[in-house]
Amino acid sequence: GKSLQEIQKEYPEIKLVAKYSDEKTKNLVEIYDSEKEGIAFEFTQNECAAIIIHTKGKKVTEEYRTLHPNMEKF
Repeated sequence: GKSLQEIQKEYPEIKLVAKYSDEKTKNLVEIYDSEKEGIAFEFTQNECAAIIIHTKGKKVTEEYRTLHPNMEKF
């Protein structure tokens, strides 16, 4: 439930890497990733809705894409 600004205080290097529309709620979900740290965050309406742990040094979109085929990568 933290805001993007609150998360950026702990992970200042996170950047927007993808977005998709949630099939159930139709809300836009933005994914911010810290590739170096191996952690990514999903935000809906500027509120953290999920935390994704992934392999350090890899992009979250390399490992997470199959879960959201409508994901637009940047």
